[in-house]
Amino acid sequence: MEQFHLFAAIACAASGMALACGSVCLVLALRARRASGNLLALAVEMEGQLGAFKQELETLAQRGAEQRQRLALLESWSRVRRPESEPAASLPVFEGSAKPTVTEKRYRVLTLARRGLDVSTICETLSLPHGEVALIIGLSRTQEEVV
Repeated sequence: MEQFHLFAAIACAASGMALACGSVCLVLALRARRASGNLLALAVEMEGQLGAFKQELETLAQRGAEQRQRLALLESWSRVRRPESEPAASLPVFEGSAKPTVTEKRYRVLTLARRGLDVSTICETLSLPHGEVALIIGLSRTQEEVV
């Protein structure tokens, strides 16, 4: 009978161990499920950010291409020497939706001024205000006097 009690005690201990192991497995499975849910949410968020980065990269690539075209045009102008008698209408015009930069405006105004055009004609040709054209020409003359 004593052996029976020993086997019963061993059976109870084994069933207790099995129950404990099952509980531990259940807890681990729940943690794994929660972690996978968190990882899924993180993956979705990262995918959204990646899409935004791709769009920004495309925009920057397009702006870079426009800047390369503008730079190539400016470089070609610096290599080509135009005669003084060339009409103002032949002055290169920048295309695109972007407004010309201050440097581009200055280049255009001073090119026409060196060709002998007066301020009013330059204003009409480039569609710039009279005061802006006069200021650019005046500053250029001041710089030439200083140098």
